[in-house]
Amino acid sequence: MAAPDSSSQAESFKAFLMKSDQNLYEHLTHLLTKVMDERPDDALDVFEEMSRAVKQDAFRDVQTTLRDVSDPPDVEQLAEKQLQLFNPTGVSVQEKELVGSVLPNLNEVAFFLEQAGVGLGQEETQKIYLALKHLVESKSLTHCRLWGKILGRERNYIIVEAEYRDDEEEEEEQEEQGAEGAEEEEEINPVSLSTYKPPR
Repeated sequence: MAAPDSSSQAESFKAFLMKSDQNLYEHLTHLLTKVMDERPDDALDVFEEMSRAVKQDAFRDVQTTLRDVSDPPDVEQLAEKQLQLFNPTGVSVQEKELVGSVLPNLNEVAFFLEQAGVGLGQEETQKIYLALKHLVESKSLTHCRLWGKILGRERNYIIVEAEYRDDEEEEEEQEEQGAEGAEEEEEINPVSLSTYKPPR
């Protein structure tokens, strides 16, 4: 009868050790396994340090507040690309006036598109305006016009008509303006005719 009593006592001790949240039974099991694996010469002296190490190993995975580093989602990548639209560029006042005259009145275009039942929305209209402004500033465009939006399977496309001014055309225009300016000066200040008459 002594055997069943010792067996029941062992079960009750084991139940007592497993009763707490931190589970003393598993801690002691891991600690004794570590002692058997490492077999330190002074096991009694390093017992507390090993116990502390076992506790830290057990809670390292459970209590971490760090998140796994993952690739940024598509929304963040899109936001980074669109951030360039909102950064002001170093443009002079004259260039701003030129850009303003080249850009279409997108509020009016958005109104007409909305009346047709294909409105873009205020946010998208603002992004389109900023993109067109960036395009006009970066390229030397003489004309810019919004045609609309094409909804595709994989991507949507904004269609814009623009006239591009080449450097050669600018030089030709400047030469023409210079020639016209010289002709106008001649018309304004005509060359005086000679009144000299040779003797006979």
